[in-house]
Amino acid sequence: MFIKAHDVRGLAALSMLLLSACSSVASVKEVTADQTGYMTKKFSPKSLSANIEKKIPPTVDSTNFGQLKITVEASNEQSDGKKQSYKNVMTLTDVGNGQIERLMEQISNDISYNLVYALTYKGIVGLRWQAVPLLGTRTTPLYEIRDVTRFDAIPSKANNEFVVEYTMGRENQMAGGITTQLACKSTRIFDAKELNEKLPGLATEFNCQQLYNKAVQSHSKWVMLQKYGFAIMTEEITSTQKTYFRVIDFNG
Repeated sequence: MFIKAHDVRGLAALSMLLLSACSSVASVKEVTADQTGYMTKKFSPKSLSANIEKKIPPTVDSTNFGQLKITVEASNEQSDGKKQSYKNVMTLTDVGNGQIERLMEQISNDISYNLVYALTYKGIVGLRWQAVPLLGTRTTPLYEIRDVTRFDAIPSKANNEFVVEYTMGRENQMAGGITTQLACKSTRIFDAKELNEKLPGLATEFNCQQLYNKAVQSHSKWVMLQKYGFAIMTEEITSTQKTYFRVIDFNG
């Protein structure tokens, strides 16, 4: 799973743990000038190595939804009691076999402050991702899954589990990386309208735990929209903060 973009400081701290012979940092001006072009260049399925792509479970029931836009409102509380809220506006493009390109714009007080480019598997497993602080001049490094030891298919029924185990690091990183495990269990199936009246069909809820180098990093809840085959995070708890996400708009 990918690092959450609402904690850009966390991204910076993580980068200190990773050894890299070649930086994948880019100019913010360059990245924002042609968002579609940058997404295609860096986050299309062609950007994955053949070794990673062949380990992604085949998705025979792909919905091919084209493009969707979903907006969530986030409420964050840190361990020191500080609270903040912001919005994530996500443009999702189905590129086949469960892979989804996601461009997320983060907004606070009606001001855009961050973009996050990502290629994901069904929204829940980050394959490649990069944050773009709009008030800065340089992006964060581009991170990616570098090796996969286990990649289970995501179940659609309740009371089923899936696990993804991999090593992640910077693009072009020659050595090192973080061993990561994402373990999830589906807990219930419900009407997606419980999240937002615009959402059609059924949804499957997952409770997940993520480990970095065998240490627990976070607990989270996700909801998979069965009609479209992508997941939305609804809750994340780390040692320093709790964040809850509420769907406030959907355009299909």
